[in-house]
Amino acid sequence: MKATRISEVIGVSLRTIQDWIHKTDNGIDVRKIQPGRARKASKSPSLQKNVLRKVHRAPLKSSTRKLAIQYDSSKSWICEVLKNKGLKYSSTKITHKLTKFEKEDRVEYCKEMLNKNGKRIYEAMFTDEMGILLSDACPKRAWGDPCKKVKIEKPVKDVKLNCWGGISVNGATFLHIFKGSLKGTVYQEILEEHISEMEELFPDGYYYQHDKHSSHTCCEDWIKDHEIEQVPFPTYSPDLSPIENLWFTLKDSVAHDVPKTEEQLRKSLQKNWEKLTTIQAFKTLF
Repeated sequence: MKATRISEVIGVSLRTIQDWIHKTDNGIDVRKIQPGRARKASKSPSLQKNVLRKVHRAPLKSSTRKLAIQYDSSKSWICEVLKNKGLKYSSTKITHKLTKFEKEDRVEYCKEMLNKNGKRIYEAMFTDEMGILLSDACPKRAWGDPCKKVKIEKPVKDVKLNCWGGISVNGATFLHIFKGSLKGTVYQEILEEHISEMEELFPDGYYYQHDKHSSHTCCEDWIKDHEIEQVPFPTYSPDLSPIENLWFTLKDSVAHDVPKTEEQLRKSLQKNWEKLTTIQAFKTLF
């Protein structure tokens, strides 16, 4: 076998395989641990504490390479110290640091929604928008042969579709799919098209929830004219709306369909929205 083939079969890096071949050709038994290859003595506990302290103080500036140089150690030892303390090297998440007033708004919102055993939660329509690219609706991982990667056909032309939807314990609206940015006029047209569905779900009235997107605030007068009572939703609080969890599940379900055209993406969105917005499914969501 060639070195590359051996590397694929046994799952060892090509560089290591080439090193083994070189040593074997020179009469060295690579199965035996050579002198000087024993485990090095562990670093002092104080050095480990310094490394951990550095990581906690400045996580974004603490790569294993920089820490190894700073503390005259190997990257593998730095990595071992961090893993032993339960730390994990993962992707970052961009968030908004809430001000004192924004925090107070969140608390007030939660108190109001939980008042009278959560009455408003069960009388509210939670609405939101979501965008999805055709290129994003492809699974990034799949089971397959260890020597071959599963091939997925790339869309010939990428396209982005935006969705609007509303959910409640009584049911959901139809999924409204549109292209282009969400302007105030577009949002008002969406409300005009779906208001009858929401009234059908709540004949005795309901609370309407949306975030403070500029297109939403443009339609405040229209909402008041139709005597729709709103939930004062706090800024930077998508985690307080159950529809955010639904968007995540919807994108995941669409990815399993592997749509290749805009029409297939539309059909997949509509099909999976109907599957995910049943009364039975909402029991756990709410």
